[in-house]
Amino acid sequence: MAEALLSGSLQLLFNRLASPELINFIQALNFSHELLSKLKRKLLAIHKGLNDAEMKQFSDPLVKEWLFQVKDAVYHAEDLLDEIVTEALQCQLQCQIEAADSQISGISTSVDTSFANQNMESRVMGLISMLEKIEQERVELGLKEDEGERLPPRSPSSSLVDESFVFGREEIKEEMLQWLLSGEKNAADNNIDVMSIAGIGGSGKTTLAQLLYNHERVNQHFQLKAWVCVSTEGLPLAVKALGSLLYSKVEEKEWEDILNSNAWYSQIVQEILPSLALSYHHLSPPAKRCFAYCSVFPKDYEFDKEKLILLWMAEGLLDVRKADGRMEDVGESCFKELLSQLFFQKSSRKESCFVMHDLIHDLAHHITGEFCVCLKDDKVQKVTDKARHFLYFKSDIDRMVLFKNFETVGEVQHLRTFFHEKRFSSFIIFTLSQRVLQNILPKFKSLRVLSLSHYRLTDVPDSIHNLKHLRYLDLSSTRIRKLPESICCLCNLQTLILSGCYFLLELPSKMGKLINLRYLDVTGVFQMKEMPHDIHQLKSLQQFPYVIVGKESGFGIGGLGGLSEIQGVLQISKMENVVRVEDALQANMKDKRYIDELSLNWDGRISNDVRESVAVDDILDKLQPHPNLKRFSLMNYPGISK
Repeated sequence: MAEALLSGSLQLLFNRLASPELINFIQALNFSHELLSKLKRKLLAIHKGLNDAEMKQFSDPLVKEWLFQVKDAVYHAEDLLDEIVTEALQCQLQCQIEAADSQISGISTSVDTSFANQNMESRVMGLISMLEKIEQERVELGLKEDEGERLPPRSPSSSLVDESFVFGREEIKEEMLQWLLSGEKNAADNNIDVMSIAGIGGSGKTTLAQLLYNHERVNQHFQLKAWVCVSTEGLPLAVKALGSLLYSKVEEKEWEDILNSNAWYSQIVQEILPSLALSYHHLSPPAKRCFAYCSVFPKDYEFDKEKLILLWMAEGLLDVRKADGRMEDVGESCFKELLSQLFFQKSSRKESCFVMHDLIHDLAHHITGEFCVCLKDDKVQKVTDKARHFLYFKSDIDRMVLFKNFETVGEVQHLRTFFHEKRFSSFIIFTLSQRVLQNILPKFKSLRVLSLSHYRLTDVPDSIHNLKHLRYLDLSSTRIRKLPESICCLCNLQTLILSGCYFLLELPSKMGKLINLRYLDVTGVFQMKEMPHDIHQLKSLQQFPYVIVGKESGFGIGGLGGLSEIQGVLQISKMENVVRVEDALQANMKDKRYIDELSLNWDGRISNDVRESVAVDDILDKLQPHPNLKRFSLMNYPGISK
């Protein structure tokens, strides 16, 4: 299982090593391309031993520890390459600014070449040294290249039986035989009966079934028969998972491969069922990575699909090329795959959410081990330096979150996820120790995901710009009044959630620099009067559920024209600020084919003079939506009174 997970992660690394952005940046700064080629060769050498390690990790704890070392090295390599690509992106943005000001082209004159020549080179060499040590340990462990331990296929029960060794059971056999042969009426009505044979192990259940299956009268009565053997300790989940897996396989050889898989033998970890391990093994590489990440959440956690996909995106788990389309679509595909294979199930308590069976969660936790840490309430636990994903889960009503709760995780240098979740009402606000913000969060330079939702925060530290890897920032339902301008330096940021920030007055003025922003939610931010004008530059924006139309200095409705990819729900408020028909036409609403719901809201307190001076009917006419729209609403539309 770890082999499959690591193979996908390494493939992502190889793709990044070959990316044009990385190659061009390295060439421009005269950095040794050979050094990165050597790094790739070392990663490939490690990759060759993963298949054998996959089979031995369940019986040899040293092999499992070796796999964790490999994963740790992969994380370090990802951080390094991400830092290089981020530096390249920042240089590109700076070049565009300089070119606009002074027509300068090429690499920015303000680039710190020491970044590539000193810091980066030394880190690459350190990583190569780490991989060489891991490769040496692979040899010492006897892990073979591109080979896995081959165990003989198990002997499943079959329909064959030697009747000369069978005694007794004549009355029961005859009774069941009559039942089998009298089932034509129910079969004609599409009602299929099932008879279970129960008994302790060794009492002859399988033998009795074999006798019935091979009986002469049965052979004459049924034109088509099939013998199916299912192992899996009477657990319905295991049976369903195996059935779902087989259903997705159409070739006979695929079924034989599943039957003869070594997974049936190599399981010594009792809580991991072989059928579940097999189902995981047959997932696509992106789905494997996405599933394993879910182990950071506690058991019985209710997953919101949209939110989970945003997290997968932020963690870099979705390998998306231009030909593959949107990241969100790849995430949706992964989720559907996991759902079809029963890794997720519909929640019985909340219709829109999904849950994970405890045995499935055990499988995810076994795969990720110490890389994912879930801290519930005030239960301080040991956290190793390998930890990358941290979730603090609040299940009680104590609203004070103490510094001591995070002291252990504060020593981790390479954390990627710092997430807060709670079990209770969304109206509960927690108080976070200031020492967490001042002493702990600044240490996490590798953060991709930061959630401080529902904390009594009033300010975001200006130092947030140092979190250059950050892709997901959730500050919803906090008490912040403004965001620092430095947040606009987070060029990798994909998701910014500010919903429910009732005290927020404005957004940073240079939001247009967040060129990778895909999800911006300011729903319920009622004190904000307008949005920055340059939001129209966010060409990657996919979700923009709440738009505030400003006056001359702010974001106008015409700015929506360039945001061609937005989809889902779109609520436009302060429509009274739209005074020109040309602006409404420029919004180009008729071509926004992905919007499902559109709401146009006017302030009900606007004066009659304004009503009469604005051609509201013409403006509304020019905002005609695409035919794909499913729901449309108007609030306080001033044209009705005319």
